[in-house]
Amino acid sequence: MAERPSISSSPEETRRIGTRLQTFREWREVQSRSWNGKIYYYNGITEESTWYKPIEWRRFEARQAQIERERR
Repeated sequence: MAERPSISSSPEETRRIGTRLQTFREWREVQSRSWNGKIYYYNGITEESTWYKPIEWRRFEARQAQIERERR
């Protein structure tokens, strides 16, 4: 079964690091409170953060888009 990003948020998470938008495996997409709402990505296992969407997330989205195109 294919993994899908999910929209989720918790009040504690929002207060601590900003608005949580989507998740993919161990990565979270977060809207920064201190950078005028800029989106960043946070890995809850490694505690790494980056302004760029992780490569495995981008590859997943590309595969999903290809599957959708092939269905048409």
